[in-house]
Formats: sequence, structure tokens, C-alpha cells
Amino acid sequence: MAIECCTDIAGHVVAGLGLERPAHRKDLFRILGQAGYLDPDLAATMVQMVQLRNRLVHLYWDIEPERMHHYLHHDVVFLERFRAFALGLIEAQKKPEP
Repeated sequence: MAIECCTDIAGHVVAGLGLERPAHRKDLFRILGQAGYLDPDLAATMVQMVQLRNRLVHLYWDIEPERMHHYLHHDVVFLERFRAFALGLIEAQKKPEP
């Protein structure tokens, strides 16, 4: 669910900024990285997370529990970094009060 939410947010950001139209959902993060909005490490990891999401949704019978354990314990930081990016964009859009 968290990965899906990130792709939804990324889609709105890419569209709102008028950036390149993605061919695939994973391309949203590549586009944000190439445009300088996400650092390359975060963009690449988010692409991999979308690929993980696709595997979970479509190949759930072929998931390695050890790898999932690793993702859940070590890669949550990337979701938190993307959240900080999204919240930063929202804060930047707020108009100062008179």
C-alpha cells in the first residue's frame, strides 16, 4: 500500500510539474530523479520498490520470505525519504499569510 501511495503521489507531482509522461509507473521516479527533484539513489530505489510491488501483486506465490524480511526492516527509510520529499513540495506550495 505504501509503495502504491508513493506512485500515486509521484504521478501527481510529475503531472503538476509538466514533466515527461511516463511509459510505466516505475518511470515516475526516474523522471523525478532526472529532473533533479529526487536524488539518484532515492529515485533508483523507488523504481526497485515499484518492481517489488508488482511482484507482490502479480507473483505473490514466488516471494522469498527472507528478502521480504530484509525489505521491511531496512528499506522503509526510502519510503520515509520519499514522504519527506512530498511534504517538502506541499510546504513549498503554501502561500505565506499576509
